Amino acid sequence: MAVVGASNDPTKRGHQVIRLLLEDGFRCPIFPVSLHEHDILGLPAYPSLEAIGAEIDLVYVAVPSQLVPDIIASAAAVGAAGAVVVAAGFKETGPEGEALDRRVIEAAKSKTGDRVVRIIGPNTSGMFNLHHRLNLVGMGGLRVGHLAMLSQSGNVGVDTWNRAIYESRIGFSIYVGVGNESDLMYHEYLPYLRADDATLGIAMYVEGFRNGRAFVREAIKTTPLKPIVLLKAARTHAGGRAALSHTGALAGSPLAADGALRQAGVVTVERSDELLPVAETLLAFGSMPGARVAIVADGGGQATIAADALTRYGLAIPELSGATQKQLRGLVSPAGTTRNPVDVAGATDRNPARLVECISASYSDSGIDAVLLVSAFGGYGARFGVDALTQIEERAAIDLIAAIRRARKPLVLCSMYAPARPPIHDMLRESGVPVYSSIEIGARCLRALNERGNFLSHIADRSDFDVDYPSPPARSARPLLEPQARRLLESAGVNCGPWLLATSPEEAASYTSQRPTLFAMKIVSRDVGHKSDAGGVMLNVRGGEEARCAYAHLVERVRVAVPKADVTGVLISPMIEGAVELIVGVVIDPSFGPLITVGLGGALVEVIRDLAWRLVPVTRLEAEEMVNEVRGQRILDGYRGSPAVDRGEVADLLVRVSDLVVAHKEIVELDINPLLVKGAAMTAADARLVVSS
Repeated sequence: MAVVGASNDPTKRGHQVIRLLLEDGFRCPIFPVSLHEHDILGLPAYPSLEAIGAEIDLVYVAVPSQLVPDIIASAAAVGAAGAVVVAAGFKETGPEGEALDRRVIEAAKSKTGDRVVRIIGPNTSGMFNLHHRLNLVGMGGLRVGHLAMLSQSGNVGVDTWNRAIYESRIGFSIYVGVGNESDLMYHEYLPYLRADDATLGIAMYVEGFRNGRAFVREAIKTTPLKPIVLLKAARTHAGGRAALSHTGALAGSPLAADGALRQAGVVTVERSDELLPVAETLLAFGSMPGARVAIVADGGGQATIAADALTRYGLAIPELSGATQKQLRGLVSPAGTTRNPVDVAGATDRNPARLVECISASYSDSGIDAVLLVSAFGGYGARFGVDALTQIEERAAIDLIAAIRRARKPLVLCSMYAPARPPIHDMLRESGVPVYSSIEIGARCLRALNERGNFLSHIADRSDFDVDYPSPPARSARPLLEPQARRLLESAGVNCGPWLLATSPEEAASYTSQRPTLFAMKIVSRDVGHKSDAGGVMLNVRGGEEARCAYAHLVERVRVAVPKADVTGVLISPMIEGAVELIVGVVIDPSFGPLITVGLGGALVEVIRDLAWRLVPVTRLEAEEMVNEVRGQRILDGYRGSPAVDRGEVADLLVRVSDLVVAHKEIVELDINPLLVKGAAMTAADARLVVSS
């Protein structure tokens, strides 16, 4: 490989990279390229790539941004396959940087226009493949292991590596600082990592995807084989366009991206201190089929904190069986508890090995899938100043490792002595037992195992996203009139109930007089988007003469609010009382393509924001998962006398809407809000569709 911008200055990247390659015993020839040096670290330097006269497969480019296009053109001329460009000053800086970026990509092509050089970056922190002793990030001391990492930030990479060095024993296989993704994008790395025998799991830091849908397609091929843990930053939405529907206004929620990623089996985390522990735990145990956790603790306070944390993550803390509790009573102190959490209440102060016996007993319970150990394990000797206790702990650690292997059930240790890093903890970590100081992180790790278990257990029932879906330009979007929207939904099997587009007060009176019920009346006009804001909605209208007056009143109010509005008529439908109000919507995300959502609806939907998201198309299973993710499950179970929502019927409707959007790629936004649900009966009370022209 060649290093362009090589230097004898130890502070320069072009020096650090060569030094590390030599120290690590990189097996391939290294060619420093420098206009000012004759030799660097004992290697002859060359004035240009062309002057080397040998085969070059990879070029590390550490020169100012303005010089990069010429260097890439030289790399293409000598037949290099790839380049790592660390310089900043490209599209992240504005229009001039974008123009420079385009020059770099154009320079990577041959004279015939074929692509020759694939580029990592620009603005990358580098890359490494430690199993091949190729380290181009300028940081030593990294353990060789099985976790790969893709990151849009070099500092997040450094933070993760330091956590691995000081808080873990995990090692790395491959790292890529994706930088600006001007050429190679996130999804293009996954096939290599999927096939790499040295990589068993992938950690990622992402601020944004250039092609989120392509990433999800590759992720769904990868996650059944290897776990992906992703920390998504830039989780706030600054807008960028005027949405024509509630769904469009809500699409910037980070939950939308999280839902799409979860659909592909990616485990998403929200905190930087969760990324490495969750990845480490998934590498250690893979997954767990259930959500039932036994807490073993040597103090009631920590047991309570652990129970709260596990519950927040949706994990269960079931009461242990009578046989298990009988076994535990001989191990805990008289003041201890055995139901779950198991609190030894001081029984381990003189004999820490009791903890292992309690764990073994918990493992033997068929109603338990994993154990969370919260204790001072690893620090009893230091706590009481008794060396003999440390020796007991060392033997207990060996027994604990054996117990985990026999049970084949996960265990996470949360120890208050983890920051001191006692040797016993390193012994456990070397054997694949995760050890952390934070109980909350330990609970999050177990939740990740459960997430992955749920995903893998139904892999055949999940979407492969094999639908191309071009994103139409927003400027060409136009809303359909509600009657048009209703007819399209009805063609897909969505019930909109009885309704009529009345074009005169007399027609309104005639239609309503035939039905002994109350009615909703809404203005229909291309010039009125949000009807309520323009005074274009009246509810609980009686039939006959009252409907005639309501028609005239609606038209008058709208023309005052929107003087030039072209009114098509008034849509009339019977009122439905005692129903739960949901929203079902679709919006086109510029990176992920069509996203479908379901949640609590009504006028306050943008305030409540209780929504679940997935990519279109969704399978029946994925639709069920969406309904079950809505936080307001108690409302779905029946609210103030309304019957419980039939979740299966809602899931079926989601699939029908998803299929409609696949069949009609001109749909840009879709809103059914509210979707009125009474048991298994569902009616789209309001429908909006925005299409590209």
